[in-house]
Amino acid sequence: MSQHVILVGEAPLTPALAVRAQAASVAALVHVLAPQAASEAVTFQTWASALAQAPHATAAIELVDTDVVLKRATLQTLDQALTPEALILTSNLAVAAAEAATWLRHPGRLVGLALLPPLTETSRAEVAAATDHSAALDAARILLGQLGFGVETVQDAAGGVLPRIVACLINEAAFALGEGVASAEAIDEAMRLGVAYPRGPLVWAREIGYSRVVAILDALHQETPDGRYRVAPWLRQQARRQQQVME
Repeated sequence: MSQHVILVGEAPLTPALAVRAQAASVAALVHVLAPQAASEAVTFQTWASALAQAPHATAAIELVDTDVVLKRATLQTLDQALTPEALILTSNLAVAAAEAATWLRHPGRLVGLALLPPLTETSRAEVAAATDHSAALDAARILLGQLGFGVETVQDAAGGVLPRIVACLINEAAFALGEGVASAEAIDEAMRLGVAYPRGPLVWAREIGYSRVVAILDALHQETPDGRYRVAPWLRQQARRQQQVME
């Protein structure tokens, strides 16, 4: 099946997925919400240009994690612009797919997607059903397979499985750093050598985006407000600094 995909969201995930689509010969119209942070390896579209092609798209992938208001507006715009049969994959790192589905006129087309950068080292994607429409889940598996991902189906929840675990590891490392247990370099080295992680948690936080990690943890804390997902002060400070640079 030939795919024509609208890809919209934040860096670094959106540009990285665009590069992957290009390598897989999947036609993608790409709009990055912070173009100054995007890669030069992909041609980017204005939002208006991408939406003008929406009636011809077979799917859209929405990757907004750090601004729930913008995420909702983006999904609703896609829902209105696409044909009712077109699939929408939505990042469920900070908002469960079932919740996002309540924002749409055609909720049965929505499927949750959990991915973490760097995509150059990622071979698996998690998907979660937002509704009981199995056809949308099947379409999501096909599209992600064409993009070169193995697909794991998980229960719908903010953060998915791997992103939730990684965010919690990063948060614990950030608490250790803030409490003066060790330097950032020592913490990363200990985790990399001690448990054979491909990178230290603090380096990984920078690659994922501090704001995205904070968004995952805040969503989890809202669901389980018992303190286990409380964001480390150092991590929230880094997210604010990163946001200021992007503005």
